[in-house]
Amino acid sequence: MVGDPDELAQLWDFLCRYLDEAPERLPSVRNADLQGEAAWLARADRYLFSSLVDDEHRLVPGRFNAFRFYFAAVLEYWYLRCGAWIEGKASTPAYPPDLADAMRWDGANPYAREAASPAQQAASRGDLYHFRRRWRIVAVLSTLLYGGIFVGMVAIGWLVFV
Repeated sequence: MVGDPDELAQLWDFLCRYLDEAPERLPSVRNADLQGEAAWLARADRYLFSSLVDDEHRLVPGRFNAFRFYFAAVLEYWYLRCGAWIEGKASTPAYPPDLADAMRWDGANPYAREAASPAQQAASRGDLYHFRRRWRIVAVLSTLLYGGIFVGMVAIGWLVFV
């Protein structure tokens, strides 16, 4: 949450611009095409860790940046994985007809979209080696952390209640 009045004013100006100006006068939307079943980690890089990961899905140089990324990613990995699973597998009810009509968009999208770079496309497919390696490390560390917490809770419960 933003608490600084200057940042809130900038955010409001940004929102007003998108509400008031014509679509052709607005800047393009970045990474709008990171879609697909394997793209959830690429979207996490882009939207959750944008200050720590560059456009080529490499960590921004600096030890503290790597620590910040791995700390947050290890804590959030299974949450993100569950969200991606729900997004891909959960059934979604049909909208009521009047709401579906209100949401229908006729014609092409008037807002400019910035095409993903080859590295971003490869990351969204899961083909980028350094990207896969970094997220595999996160997956292993997150599994060890939460698995260790679970085993510890079971062991404590076993010792206390048996």
